[in-house]
Amino acid sequence: MSTRLASSFVAFAKTGNPDNEHIPHWPAYDAGTRATMVFDANTRVVNDPRAAMRKYWSGNSQTVGGD
Repeated sequence: MSTRLASSFVAFAKTGNPDNEHIPHWPAYDAGTRATMVFDANTRVVNDPRAAMRKYWSGNSQTVGGD
């Protein structure tokens, strides 16, 4: 996994694009799909991971320390 992650950082630093030969194609982010690379034993792209949590917090946002 360290090779996949490090290669993505290096590719991004060099080109502005994290795609490299060690990972599946990582599409550009857009708000419609929210494609996110999950780095673990099975590195993969997941569209909108934790969508339920994001939607919950988006609908229940309050300012911290607000009155």
